[in-house]
Amino acid sequence: MERMKKGKIQPAEFSLEKVCPLPFDKNITFTPFPPNVQIPKYDKYFNTSDPQDYLREFYMLRMEFFHDTTYLMHLFPRSLGGQAMEWFSKLPSNIKTFDRLASIFITQYSYNIEREVTMIDLCNTKQLPGESFKTFLQWWRHMFAKYHRDILDKEKIDIFMNNLSKIVNYWLQLQGPKDFETTLEKTTKVEETLVNNEN
Repeated sequence: MERMKKGKIQPAEFSLEKVCPLPFDKNITFTPFPPNVQIPKYDKYFNTSDPQDYLREFYMLRMEFFHDTTYLMHLFPRSLGGQAMEWFSKLPSNIKTFDRLASIFITQYSYNIEREVTMIDLCNTKQLPGESFKTFLQWWRHMFAKYHRDILDKEKIDIFMNNLSKIVNYWLQLQGPKDFETTLEKTTKVEETLVNNEN
């Protein structure tokens, strides 16, 4: 016990800068927010989604602060949570611009960036055995929304129909839908008929 008393470690002097550092160059002069400006509330980033999508949303929802990007540097930490906030607190204190901060952020969470959907991805998005048409349609639309090239309606219909189960595809081929929305309506009816015939 005496040895422990003699070896007692004195607590280090408290420093707010050490405990709560900001990764911004000390030469930056932050412009105070104007009086009566309501600070936005955020859906926080927890390092589980695409950082490009998140940064794009953050940027577009803060258009009133574009005239001085130091406002954005003020606001960005408020949009982080969990491990993302812990990462931010450990950044080196030499960041001078919001562009630099955004670049470091995207690099840090680049493993969450979704790659572009290709035509091969669309063609390989098949309806699984036992999967309902409604569930499949939601997933296929999710994939198609990420395909950023123009595609003819007929080609879209052909790809979609080929991704359906063989029996549904067979009955749709007989009906020959001429546009995509009609294809969806007919597919729903075909599946309902097949389910009723099984019961």
